[in-house]
Amino acid sequence: MGRSSSESTVEVSATTLIAVDTPPKLNETESQLEYLNGLRGIGALQVFLLHAKLGGFFDPIPIFYLLSGRVLCLSYLRHRDSPKILASAILRRTFRILGPVLACSLLNWILYTSHAYDAGPLAVAKFPGWETFVGQAGNGEPPKNVPTLVQALVQPFHLLLGNYHLLTYPRMVDWTLPHEMDGSWLVYSLVFVVTYFPGRKFMVYGVLTGILFLLQRWTVMFVVGLAIAEAADGIQSWRQAPLWSRKFFIKYGVGMVVFGMHVTDAVWGFLYGSTVFKGGIDKGLVSLTPSANGEFLWTASPIPGYTQFQNSGFLMGVLILLLVDSCKPVQWVLSTAPFRFLGEIAFSFYLLHPMGIASIGAAVALVIPEGYYKTVVGQLMWAVPTWVVTALVAWVFSRTIDKWSIHCGKLVEQQLAVEM
Repeated sequence: MGRSSSESTVEVSATTLIAVDTPPKLNETESQLEYLNGLRGIGALQVFLLHAKLGGFFDPIPIFYLLSGRVLCLSYLRHRDSPKILASAILRRTFRILGPVLACSLLNWILYTSHAYDAGPLAVAKFPGWETFVGQAGNGEPPKNVPTLVQALVQPFHLLLGNYHLLTYPRMVDWTLPHEMDGSWLVYSLVFVVTYFPGRKFMVYGVLTGILFLLQRWTVMFVVGLAIAEAADGIQSWRQAPLWSRKFFIKYGVGMVVFGMHVTDAVWGFLYGSTVFKGGIDKGLVSLTPSANGEFLWTASPIPGYTQFQNSGFLMGVLILLLVDSCKPVQWVLSTAPFRFLGEIAFSFYLLHPMGIASIGAAVALVIPEGYYKTVVGQLMWAVPTWVVTALVAWVFSRTIDKWSIHCGKLVEQQLAVEM
């Protein structure tokens, strides 16, 4: 990228000035990106289907992380000459994530102490996968990871330190939250740095993407999402590609690849209970360990706290986001009312659905006739009402807790902005 006709300078110290090219500003607005909320809503729905053992069409977690990188800094990318916007985004992000997580952690404790989860252990014998939610191995052991009130109130603050302990009951979503915060801090830092080196920003994104991918870090998805945001104006131009043009064939070719991967995984999962497009670079701690006879042997052990990175999920997520960003018909579908609703409740639903499954779902499962145990129909009989109730609660949650947390961030920002 060449130098702009106008240069600005930013004071770094009392004696040093850095000449800065004023980067181009993006033309996107939030109202033009409603389809991205629709995509987030589909991701939240897929999480529920996966946890209800009703489908494995794609890995939704990469979608969430890529979308976060895609939208976190939109305001700043449109007004790069205002660092205050970036500072505001960082401050508000903290409250936006921490508030709902804190509320859910407290609700989780209330549900446990009120015995709302008592049906969970009984459902383990009837339907596969319930042990994940009820905190036991399905062999009559007492529930694990049950928080005290103090833990329920304190543990969400570990998010700010990247040291989030798996204390919640039930589980399934807690491991993703520290990655969300780590990725957010990385995006904010990265977009600030490349502001002063705009001609090399895509080189920086590319190098960092390569390094983080080889390290199998989930934060690579935030970097790629940010790079897609930076290139959004160019990607959006593909929407208007003439019929049968090269761009037309490329973008719908990507669509066919994504569709083919989804169909293959769905069919393979139905036939063999696994997926094809999964896998990661082997990651572990390799060390020399003394054996009983005094010899040293090479041994490998997993890195503590590490959750397996999925290469295929990452690739599929990138293809999906590029497809959605470049295809007007897909954007129109994702902007319709049902998908807008799913997008509105996505974060709340994501946090609440394990509690819904372990309480409402388990209670419904206990009254299902024995002939439907461990069948798809039986799964649907408890999953559908569970989804409906959880979605309604998530809608209320999004209109209250979500908005209150956003308002709280704005209020703190206003107080900090008051001149002493």
